[in-house]
Amino acid sequence: MKKLLFFLIICMYSYLSLGQTPNGFNYQAVARDVKGSPIANATLTLKIGILSDTTLNSYLWEELHSVNTNSAGHFSLVVGTGSAELKSEIEELRSRFEKIELMLLKTGQK
Repeated sequence: MKKLLFFLIICMYSYLSLGQTPNGFNYQAVARDVKGSPIANATLTLKIGILSDTTLNSYLWEELHSVNTNSAGHFSLVVGTGSAELKSEIEELRSRFEKIELMLLKTGQK
């Protein structure tokens, strides 16, 4: 009886742990300037957002991340862990668009 109870508890725990949603997802890229050269060893601010459409640029949700690039301009972050702001309700059944903006803190260029 104890073995059966232990087995049922383990099965229930496994079932509940599989239903958890992740806190974010990994994103990595190489930052490049307008000439295509990597932006090396720089501090960047990234604005990641979900748009309702591509013409009006109306954000439903956005978050900011501060990242540092390496010598090749590579950076990585976890979307969902930045400082976020919900602009309006997001309906799941409609098409949404993602937009990523990059701001270089050294020179203030976008």
